[in-house]
Amino acid sequence: MKTRRMLYLAVLAGLLVTMSALPALAVDDIPMYVHQSRVAYTGRSSGGPDDIVGYVHIQDVNLAKVGGAIVFAEWTLPDGALYTPPEGVETNSHGLAVFDDLWAGFGVYTLCVTDVTKAGWEYDESLNWEGQTCATLVMPPQYQPGK
Repeated sequence: MKTRRMLYLAVLAGLLVTMSALPALAVDDIPMYVHQSRVAYTGRSSGGPDDIVGYVHIQDVNLAKVGGAIVFAEWTLPDGALYTPPEGVETNSHGLAVFDDLWAGFGVYTLCVTDVTKAGWEYDESLNWEGQTCATLVMPPQYQPGK
């Protein structure tokens, strides 16, 4: 009986020590990165407006798609001007952020990711696939959408 009681006390003491140490243990943020970015022209309908769309795919180190991350980016427009959307774009359940409703005429469009945020996650730029944080699309002036 005495041995059993000592065993219970030892287990209880071990649990108390472990529980008091848990708040001191830090949980590292989960690394995420830009897997792919691309820019597309989506105004191919004869009656629809011209539109340039940017797509950014976010993944974690386990190659899982990261939904709910906020992606911030900057556009370089055909006239060389920089445009930063006023708000970041949230990724969907497939880890895809869609930057849309942009048209500034014919020429070169470049979308570059500047930051990615999500609580409990860390954007690790060193994990980005080479050349995937920026994407470029050339809309040649000889192309006439809708004709």
